[in-house]
Amino acid sequence: EHLTQSANNNLRNSCEQFLLSFVSQLILITHLEPTDVLNVIPAMNLLFVAGRVAFWVGYPVHRGVGFTLSHNMKDYFLDYDYNVVVLDWETPASDSNYFNAAFNCQIVGAMLSYFVRTLVSMGVNVANIHLVGHSLGAHIVGFCGKNFTNPKIGRISGLDPAGPGFWRNDSRTRLAPTDASLVVVTHTSGGLIKWDGSLADVLQMSGYVGNVEPLGHYDFRPNGGTGQPGCNRSVTTFITNRFKGKANESRNCNHNRATVLPIADRGLKEVDSCQLIAYECDSYDNFYSGKCGDCGTDGHRCRPLEFNLEYWLNDDNII
Repeated sequence: EHLTQSANNNLRNSCEQFLLSFVSQLILITHLEPTDVLNVIPAMNLLFVAGRVAFWVGYPVHRGVGFTLSHNMKDYFLDYDYNVVVLDWETPASDSNYFNAAFNCQIVGAMLSYFVRTLVSMGVNVANIHLVGHSLGAHIVGFCGKNFTNPKIGRISGLDPAGPGFWRNDSRTRLAPTDASLVVVTHTSGGLIKWDGSLADVLQMSGYVGNVEPLGHYDFRPNGGTGQPGCNRSVTTFITNRFKGKANESRNCNHNRATVLPIADRGLKEVDSCQLIAYECDSYDNFYSGKCGDCGTDGHRCRPLEFNLEYWLNDDNII
């Protein structure tokens, strides 16, 4: 028995060290210590606060935009007394070949599930775990969720899940509704066609950053899920930015909008403010034509854009 326990401890320690060397670090932030950046492994047992847990997987935090997005996201969840764990996976994400980084999502997701199981072993209810991922991170949290079947992870939020490398219609190789009890996806850059502007501004030259397929129980598509207002990546803008060396700015604007819209309800608390409400519709053509403005007798044909935790944490609203 003693030898078995020692073997298990050695295996656990080796898994932790390999994970740290591969993903750089996991950062734990709680509402008790919201400004500290703490490595999860030494801090977990000391500072973890019982309750809900949100994992955020986006751009590696060492990259400027990723750090900003991570902080905006963690502030939102701290307002609701979540523990927030930010996954920094800079090493596997930094491969110059995008498809290698995409392949690494399966490995990082499996490793993330190891830490989720650690939390569960500490008494965290798996139903109180919320995995949030942007771009490739959306598929990472999906791969993590696939390791929990009975019971399942409580909730996954996929923010403009990456398209290239994940177009295959196979739930085993990308984010899928079966990865958690509730999977909600927001699409903001999933196509080549934009729904407004002149003919020259319609084609999205750097399009298909996001995934066009339905990947969750609920799939939100703001402005059709393609180009977003204020993000010009049209033919003319694309060519202009190429000469200015700013091609990535126009592409990322649409893609990153998925991380801004879900937390916008923090600033929309006034009764007369514009609310982010989505209407059930079979196509954006029909929505654009005004054919999908009915919320239904029970109101369930309309949903507030996530996160809106006051709504989505109420089980009565989930049908």
